Amino acid sequence: MKKHGKQAIIFILACIICALFIPSASGSPGITKESETLISSNASTWWDDRYGDAYLNCVSFNQDSIITCNGWQYACYYNQSRYVTVSRRQLPNGSWQHISLTDYQQSTNDNHNTISMGISPADGRIHLAFDHHSSTLHYRKSVSGLATNPSSYSWSSSQFESVQNNLGQGTITDLTYPSFMTAPNNTFLFYARIGTSGDGDNNIWRYNNNGSWTELGKFLEGGGENAYFHGICYDFGNRLHATWCWRATSSGTTNHDLLYAYSDDHGNTWKNNYGNTLATTGSDPIDPGKDFRVWSIPQEGGLINQEGMILDSQNRVHVISREDINGTNYQMHYWRDTGGTWHRVNTGIRTKIWDNRSKIAFDNDGNVYGILPNLQIASASFSSNYNDWSLVDTSDDGRFHHSEPLIDSMALRSQDNGVYVFVQAGTTGSTSPNLYVIRYSFNSSYPEPGDVNNDGSIDIVDALLIAQYYVGLNPPDFDPGKADTNCDGTIDIVDALLITQYYVGLITGFCQ
Repeated sequence: MKKHGKQAIIFILACIICALFIPSASGSPGITKESETLISSNASTWWDDRYGDAYLNCVSFNQDSIITCNGWQYACYYNQSRYVTVSRRQLPNGSWQHISLTDYQQSTNDNHNTISMGISPADGRIHLAFDHHSSTLHYRKSVSGLATNPSSYSWSSSQFESVQNNLGQGTITDLTYPSFMTAPNNTFLFYARIGTSGDGDNNIWRYNNNGSWTELGKFLEGGGENAYFHGICYDFGNRLHATWCWRATSSGTTNHDLLYAYSDDHGNTWKNNYGNTLATTGSDPIDPGKDFRVWSIPQEGGLINQEGMILDSQNRVHVISREDINGTNYQMHYWRDTGGTWHRVNTGIRTKIWDNRSKIAFDNDGNVYGILPNLQIASASFSSNYNDWSLVDTSDDGRFHHSEPLIDSMALRSQDNGVYVFVQAGTTGSTSPNLYVIRYSFNSSYPEPGDVNNDGSIDIVDALLIAQYYVGLNPPDFDPGKADTNCDGTIDIVDALLITQYYVGLITGFCQ
């Protein structure tokens, strides 16, 4: 087809859009609580004069405390004796099995000193980093294959090696906030802060898939400030994304700004939002003077550090945070669209306690879900550009007071239409040793194929987007997986015309 013929088709479809009424999508999507499973009735507790009840097991910077791998789910926590405990079960309904690693006992009532867990897919090892607040590294790993061939191994402490203070290059000191990251291509990384609040740096290590690590070096230099990460995680295409705020002093009131960087080489070099390479790990790290800011947020603005970040299945970046608006602190949603533009949405949901933080999840259709403390669930739809935030489940509100909910991000990325939430029970007046995993399913159910912009309806806009894609215009928020409406293996103008016929009622389905 000649170029002017293709342009004519787009023009005709655009005219149809102007002439026809296109119904609006439905409101914010809902969720259903499928199950609640007790992991342990022996999780650690301690009383804190500031908060009342306080825990080491459910804090937002635990990345991760619950992981699904190869059909099994793993959880880590301190038990009542303050021993690191690792539990597993076979999904969907297997019984939990527990290991307590009794050669190391945690003793400090400081909720910085949490446990982070990772699984290296290439060799099936479980990795644990624990009990840090400007401390010497405490790290241990399992035998090879434990997570990739779980039925072949007994679940016992003998499967874990002894505690190490290094990753092969000498003792690591002054460490806080350890985290593991797993790429779709099985690259496995570890990062942590080295230094103190208000003046810390961040280093990164790459796993060699054989039990050893290579230090890449410093990727972020505080330079008199400190970066607090909302998250560092991979998208579905092996790009590593990082969002953070700066803190000017040791006081949380000096948190400011939203910063963003990404890396296409697993953390060796870092680009800003505009695609400019501005930092190299080990030699020229990110620092406060470089152009990584994507949103200005002032000090004393009610911004909390280390809340939540996720990459959805269309590789959009989502950050959940909070700010003061006219004297009231609200949950805020920042998101980066597929064209690289950042947006800010005030959810209208008040925060109950300023430094009790949330997580964010997504479904296959691009909708997002705020997993809020205490426990409350909120959601917003992609079709509204996330402007329809509302609470959709408060049935457990108050059961998990001060427990910062964590999610199983690996299970979420498997796109099984739900999310697992890791929480510890407790009320305003009492602690509880009961640790749970709650499974929620997403209620959004949109027709496929056809809904190429994931807005909840099949209409003329979808036809126009397919026509634009066909002539190479690269439309934003376009899902090519839903565009082949006649299932012939190609995306062309026939697919757009079939959607038009479906919209006006001439056909009732696709791929028939």
